[in-house]
Amino acid sequence: DGGGLDLREALALAAGGNKTIGFAAGLSGSTITLGNTYTVAAGTVFDADTVDTLTISGQTLSLQGAFSVTNGSGDTLTINSHLADNGTDNSALSSTGAGTLVLGGTNNTASTGLNSITVSGGTLQVAGDTNLSTGNLTLENGATLKGTGTGQHFIDNNISLGSGGGTIEYANTGGTDNLRLTGAISGGDLTKT
Repeated sequence: DGGGLDLREALALAAGGNKTIGFAAGLSGSTITLGNTYTVAAGTVFDADTVDTLTISGQTLSLQGAFSVTNGSGDTLTINSHLADNGTDNSALSSTGAGTLVLGGTNNTASTGLNSITVSGGTLQVAGDTNLSTGNLTLENGATLKGTGTGQHFIDNNISLGSGGGTIEYANTGGTDNLRLTGAISGGDLTKT
């Protein structure tokens, strides 16, 4: 975080909520592996603007409410850890900035999964439905939902398109590759690439 703290220590210091945790440029290309389930206080922001690429993996980030991620153009933050809550808190992920956020964990577990996702800029990249939330997905300001991988993929989340609309991107590499959106789509303009 630029102050010599590891992520566990930074989250502990941010336990009061509404704090920003910045990742130092020297972490670019690194993987932070969680050794246990870590609690993320409501209002916490992960600011990855100064790192080109960074991966967080292992275990679970337990969200107590709203959780935001921001990174800049050309930057990629990958969260392979599971995003969940305690089954009572209303967990919500917001992604801002022009960079890419990759979600690789199982985030749609019944009763304790991430409740909703809002992407207000840049790209949210997932390999499948399990990487998304149990509830609504909002795309706005031209944000992109990018599907990856081969074979058949289904996304059953309802998708809301806010101001500026959104884009669905999926590269078919042949064979049985396809991405099917089975939830309701509402709101503004949707672009398919």
